[in-house]
Amino acid sequence: MLARSRERRSLAEFDARMLRDIGATPYEAGVEARKPFWRA
Repeated sequence: MLARSRERRSLAEFDARMLRDIGATPYEAGVEARKPFWRA
């Protein structure tokens, strides 16, 4: 759970170019970053 929390915090800081590299939109990244750590 700790790793998931760190990953979501990092995702929230990605810029548009980095998100394109991983195939995500800013909207998708925001939704994922706002999820609580216990939700998959």
